[in-house]
Amino acid sequence: MTPSASHSSRDDQHHRGHLLSAAPRCEPPLHGLSDTAPALGDAPTPGTEPPNQPRHPSYRGASLSPHDGRSPATSPRYRRPPRDGQQFAELAIRRALEVLDRRRSPDHLRALCAPDVIEHVHHLSATRGGGVSTSVPQTLHLQRADSAQDPAATAAIPEPEVIEFFGTYTHGGRRPAFAGQMARTQGRWQVTSLMFV
Repeated sequence: MTPSASHSSRDDQHHRGHLLSAAPRCEPPLHGLSDTAPALGDAPTPGTEPPNQPRHPSYRGASLSPHDGRSPATSPRYRRPPRDGQQFAELAIRRALEVLDRRRSPDHLRALCAPDVIEHVHHLSATRGGGVSTSVPQTLHLQRADSAQDPAATAAIPEPEVIEFFGTYTHGGRRPAFAGQMARTQGRWQVTSLMFV
């Protein structure tokens, strides 16, 4: 090999080595990643994931409010009226409307209502006037008179147990309302007050 050929070969090797050398690092490494971190698109090697790598705020999970927006079906301070009270109120209102329409005598209320309630309904039926319209109950709502009290203080059902009720009925194309109160003493329900609007 001539001296000129040897010099040319060394220049070629130096030139090729310069082309294959690593590119200089122009930017600092990503926070939390080492020089051995896999390149983008490569599957990470097990055990090489950086610990406690910060997450972008937009990827954080939605924080849960202490209240999920749903209300309980029944308030913890409310006690539902007993089923037998509901049935009794329906029967008493139906009988009272029949007496009001003069379809039954006031005697049919003696087992259901207090004497002053019977007298009041009888008086209304006498002053209403005759007609062919029939009063039909439509709605009826009950609530305990002690439902606003602390359940711990009313764990034992009071005696007498008092229930308030109200509702509507139809009569001659109108929709009047009624309201009243009933009480249970020694296992027996009785309407203690009743008003028709």
